[in-house]
Amino acid sequence: EWKKVLESVGTAPFWVTLSGGEPFLRKDFVRIVRLVSVYNKPRILNIATNGILTDKIISDVKKILKFYKNKLIINISLDGTGKEHNRIRGVENNFKKTMDTFSKLKSLKKYYKNLRVGLHTVISKYNVKEIPKIFEYVQGLKTDSFLTEIAENRKELENLGESISPKVEDYFDAVDFLLKEQKDKSLINVLRKKYYKLTKKVLKEKKETIRCYAGLASAHISSEGKLWACCMYCKELGDLKKHRFNEVWNSGEANKVREDIKKNRCFCTLANVAYSNMLCSPVSSLFKIHD
Repeated sequence: EWKKVLESVGTAPFWVTLSGGEPFLRKDFVRIVRLVSVYNKPRILNIATNGILTDKIISDVKKILKFYKNKLIINISLDGTGKEHNRIRGVENNFKKTMDTFSKLKSLKKYYKNLRVGLHTVISKYNVKEIPKIFEYVQGLKTDSFLTEIAENRKELENLGESISPKVEDYFDAVDFLLKEQKDKSLINVLRKKYYKLTKKVLKEKKETIRCYAGLASAHISSEGKLWACCMYCKELGDLKKHRFNEVWNSGEANKVREDIKKNRCFCTLANVAYSNMLCSPVSSLFKIHD
């Protein structure tokens, strides 16, 4: 099924993110990545992981690096330090396993120049006041990237109705700290800072700041093969197990969803879509997203 789906998507995607759940739980995960490499040929492939299955992750990543020669990013979830990470994740020794995975992935960089290893923190009500501590810890790890995004309720995560988001004022404090402390002036970090400012503006004003291009510049394929504009706006464009990508992408239903997003001036704090939106609206991003 995934071969059929990915083959129909073709080589349009510049960046592909594979997430879960935990993608490395799949016994056939390397085969899935090979299909992405063969049929989609993304310039950047990003894989999100909780870092628990150290041996499986290292084994799979080694196999992937043998055939995937473009930039491969492994982003490991880090929601706290030590026992705090274990508590939030609900898994004993999670932090130790995560750091072991991080260390072993970093050691692979000596042999694979296209590998990047990053850490990713979801800022929730459970760790929002620990962000300075997490940031300080990460600085000593020499990670390739450290990014955060706010915890959200999503249908795909099956957490609708759960109270996980931080208080807005606490989130602002955390983001203001990151804006002050992150000194890197690379393009990706400039975009990251713009994203932090965008989330503040969206949470404060609760309206569209820059146009949303979900369903145009980016899209989301669910674990069931359904095509969505994004994982927040969960209106189905079509079923890729039943129809080819171009049929769904150019369908009347897909155009209706795009029109709804444009008409309703859709807004949210989803990081993946926000970065695409900023790249598609450079002028608006420059003048509308500021302190």
